[in-house]
Formats: sequence, structure tokens, C-alpha cells
Amino acid sequence: MINIESKRTKQDSIKTESMKTDSVMLEINDVVSAYGPIRAVKGVSLKIEKGRIVALIGANGAGKTTLMKTIAGLMHPVSGTIVLEGRRIDQMRAHRIARLGLSLVPEGRAILGRMTVQENLEMGAYPRRDTKGIQDDLAYVYTLFPILQERRSQVAGTLSGGQQQMLAIGRALMARPHIILFDEPSMGLAPLVVSEIFRVIEAINRRGTTVFIVEQNVKQVLKIAHYAYVLENGKITLDGPTEQLAQDARIVQAYLGGGKTG
Repeated sequence: MINIESKRTKQDSIKTESMKTDSVMLEINDVVSAYGPIRAVKGVSLKIEKGRIVALIGANGAGKTTLMKTIAGLMHPVSGTIVLEGRRIDQMRAHRIARLGLSLVPEGRAILGRMTVQENLEMGAYPRRDTKGIQDDLAYVYTLFPILQERRSQVAGTLSGGQQQMLAIGRALMARPHIILFDEPSMGLAPLVVSEIFRVIEAINRRGTTVFIVEQNVKQVLKIAHYAYVLENGKITLDGPTEQLAQDARIVQAYLGGGKTG
């Protein structure tokens, strides 16, 4: 892995401070997250505009999954703030954050293997009481993933890896989120399935859902994302519109020219 230069310059960084507050879905300010004495996320700040796809790329061990867990409330930051649509969530539990409109599709999928496909999807709607809306969203998920409808009575643990990822995405959608966090959605999947997953992520975004995605397939994610951040050793080292980053020599060398990512 070739490290990208750690220090950001004016030319490297596209500043986001000028974003209007009402256009910001998620704002992270100087967040530090740690496992005991080991700091995995070291003062990260970023903003995600409503209706956008924003990518987070970086090598294995850079702190990407830790940041996702911190945002989703699966762990609390040591310091810093996380604001979702104007409301601080950094000390909230995960279920409260989910009720506010943030869903996580975790690395490894974390489906409920002993439950059926449909039961998994219904579990995704647990905070909701609008029966008609739940049925409408279930129909939408089945439109996105017809194979899930075909296998709605099948025990989820017997699905293929790609089908389990589809189920994890569908379950997240059932909460009717304002923003979905995807942590390595293409990991371990066949190329055809990866293409389908990215097609669905774009379709979800076109419907108005904001997307924040950690992805090992940098070439593919830069094609669908509007903006991206690079995380190295727990710190943001570079950010900008994806069409610019895709041409940046450091990105090309580290991630698009044979460098390994994670």
C-alpha cells in the first residue's frame, strides 16, 4: 500500500464549511474514537449533504469501520460531536439513532440467520407503526431484489452471500431512513452481484436517500459517489468531488493503479 500524503493543502482539500446548515444531513466534528488506549479515529471532521452519495476510502486498519460504528451509535466517541439533521447523536444509543432516520448496513451483513427473509425485513421496520407504509416499503424492496420475494419464506442463513447482502440492504430500507451507512457492501461478492448492489445503491439515492459508503472497490465507488474522503491512520488526509479525486495522482497511485485497499 502506498500512503497518500498525510497533510492536506488548499489544493488537496475541497472545503465544505460553506454548506448551509439546512442542506447538511450529517456533520462530524473532531471525532475521536478508541478501543481502550488505542485511538482508531483521530479527530475526524466531515460533512455529508442531503441527497448525496459520499464515499470514505482508505486502507485496512485506517479506522473506516470504527467511524461507521461510532456514527451509528454502536460505540461512543471519546470526544467530538456528531450531528444528524441538526440534532446531536454522539451520546445516543443505536436504537434511538435508528429512529431518527439513520440505518447501517454493517460489514459482514449481520442478518438474522434463523429467521426467514420476510421476518428479517419486518424486523427492519420495528420502530414503525404505519402498517400501510411498511407494506409499501416491503413491496419496494421486493421490486429492487426480486430474488428476495421468491425466497421470502426461506431461512436467511441459507441464502448466498450476495442474497444476504441484498437482504441486509432491504432490512435497512424498511426503517425508511433519511441516510444509509454502507460498510464494505461489495466485500466477498462476485462481480455481477457487485454491479447489481451498486445499481441498487444508486437507485436508493435517486429516491432521495442520502448515502455514506465505505468501500474497498475504489474505482467503482468513485463512479457512483458525488464526493469522497480519504482516511489514513484515523485521519482525513484528502477530500473532494469524486471526478477530481479520480484524476488525482495520489489516488491513482494508491488505489487505482494496483494499490490494495480495505
